Amino acid sequence: MNICLVNNLYPPINTGSSFYTRDLAENLVKKGHKVIVITNLVNGTKLFEIKDKIRIYRLPIIKLPRLKIWMGFSDFNFTLTPKNLKKIQEILIKEKIEIIHQCNNIFDLVFASSYFSRKLNIPLVCSLTTQIQHLNPIYNKLLEIFDRTLIYFMFSKKVNRYIALDNETVRYINERYNLYNNISIIPYSIPLQEKFGLLTEYERNYQKTYYSAVSLGHVSDLKDRQEMILAWKYVVEKYPQAKLVIVGDLFSKKSANLIKKMRLENNIELTGRKKHKEIFKYLIDKDFGGVLTSNIPYYKGFGTANIEIMASGLPVIVDADSDFFGDKFPIKANGHFIKIESRDPKWLAAKFIELFENPELRERIGRAGQKFVKETLTWDKITDEIELVYKNTLVKNEKEK
Repeated sequence: MNICLVNNLYPPINTGSSFYTRDLAENLVKKGHKVIVITNLVNGTKLFEIKDKIRIYRLPIIKLPRLKIWMGFSDFNFTLTPKNLKKIQEILIKEKIEIIHQCNNIFDLVFASSYFSRKLNIPLVCSLTTQIQHLNPIYNKLLEIFDRTLIYFMFSKKVNRYIALDNETVRYINERYNLYNNISIIPYSIPLQEKFGLLTEYERNYQKTYYSAVSLGHVSDLKDRQEMILAWKYVVEKYPQAKLVIVGDLFSKKSANLIKKMRLENNIELTGRKKHKEIFKYLIDKDFGGVLTSNIPYYKGFGTANIEIMASGLPVIVDADSDFFGDKFPIKANGHFIKIESRDPKWLAAKFIELFENPELRERIGRAGQKFVKETLTWDKITDEIELVYKNTLVKNEKEK
């Protein structure tokens, strides 16, 4: 098949959806498909390049300011200029694209995908990677109205098939768009080859306690780690040497301000942005990991970062249930990961301390989680499922002509 993956975000931008797009492209190429990517032109990249047999087209952007409604995210830009729209059509026709796969749902290229899908009669698949929500009630209501109206009428109702990463995403699609019979649950993974996946083979010494934990991913209003920080105060009372390292871009000052207020500067480190290839060194001398998102208004997520932590053999603590990834990718709470039963800082602190003091628990959960990622949450299995979505969508589209 000739497949076009579309996402405003693509490496070198470090986000879960950018890595998802790249890893899917690489694995589709391995299966013999012709893959092109349409994305944004960012500093240090070229308008066109071929990398690992993936044909990457980058579109010039108009840089937008960081806005509170987008939680200060630095990569919200405007791409839909007349020149870029003309270029997209030329690419789709020249490359003889058979499937358009939109790999993110919150940036302006979604409208280009739906428009050219209809204009050129190319089936459209969408992996919904991020629920549109906000901590601020006013912003959240505005975004919900935007999602239910403009995004629904101009994009969502035109999608031939949605790929939901988990059951929470299914709930979101159903509640926002009423598309109950148009969804396949296919989660995400990390590359188990090359340098990014080296720690999947790392032999961890679970009997040694480092009194150290890690949290991966950018720090924003939705992922501010404030509950972890509040809990860490109680952890430090028992273990003054305990260290929490939070690795990721800083889009919010809340966490830094709280760390200072709690006088935990010597116990909690905010590293700021790191290249993806650097991240795994932060997973070596640690006891557990997790990305605890504070005050999520409606929809939860497991997170690519937690999958990466699991792959390294560290136990993760997550707010998720056993059926999170659906029947084809069965994951078990308190078997493959530790389920958050309460967001009370004292409960969290007690669980963190239990992980420090119980190497058998760390090993049982850590090894089970790593095995789940390596044997169940594989890109081979994920790509097979996505291929099946493509084939079924093409057949259905042909019948409906």
